[in-house]
Amino acid sequence: MKKNEKLWTTGALAAVGSSLLALVSVNNQFSFLIPSEYEDGIWVFLAILGSIFIISSALFWAVSRITIPALMPIYECYPARRSEFSKIHQMGVEFLGEDISPLSKMHSWHNINRDIFRVLYRVKKSSSGKTKTFVGYYCITPITENGAHILEKNEIRGSAFLAEHIVKQNRKPYAIYIGGLCAKGLLARGNLRSVVYNEVRNHWAKRTKIIYTRPVTKDGLRLVADYNFYPVWPREAGKIDCLYKFEFDT
Repeated sequence: MKKNEKLWTTGALAAVGSSLLALVSVNNQFSFLIPSEYEDGIWVFLAILGSIFIISSALFWAVSRITIPALMPIYECYPARRSEFSKIHQMGVEFLGEDISPLSKMHSWHNINRDIFRVLYRVKKSSSGKTKTFVGYYCITPITENGAHILEKNEIRGSAFLAEHIVKQNRKPYAIYIGGLCAKGLLARGNLRSVVYNEVRNHWAKRTKIIYTRPVTKDGLRLVADYNFYPVWPREAGKIDCLYKFEFDT
């Protein structure tokens, strides 16, 4: 709603309310128009109605000044820097336990492909500037055909890929592996799932047709259910810590 429209609506509500209250204040001049048995009730009703209009005008003006960004948190997501690996690892251990790649392996992967790890920050803006709080991360690892084969044979977990299984930036992978889906807070978790979905659809779907994931959290399992992954080993369907696969239509 434009500013002029807000002013007009607020003014109209206030004007109606003020008119009703003004009418009540001089009710003795108009009492001859109302039957005596209804007089008290009608003036009380008009007084209440006028007060409602006045209060509504104030509430409307206050609410109209609140914008969506002021109510909803803002998030930023981008490739992680080396300096952020320690906080990624710390959150990973907190959410996933010890089944997480050690820092040394994270660094070796990063040497091959700098886009594997992505961090999520909640951003607050104020007159004094912008503050960012680390709230989550995920990783999408592009892998070779051999990496995919030993993954399906259960000879390796996603957290243990070797350098030879990682595909360099700007090269087409045989498949991708989604792992480490972690975020603190309901809104951050929803935002993270949305970011992963958009990255897969808008970027990776053009480069590969196969996606793997091994959910170890409820959020990961929800991702599997929402996007119709199927279990590589059918007897493990619906379970956490099971390898799932998705194939885009060719």
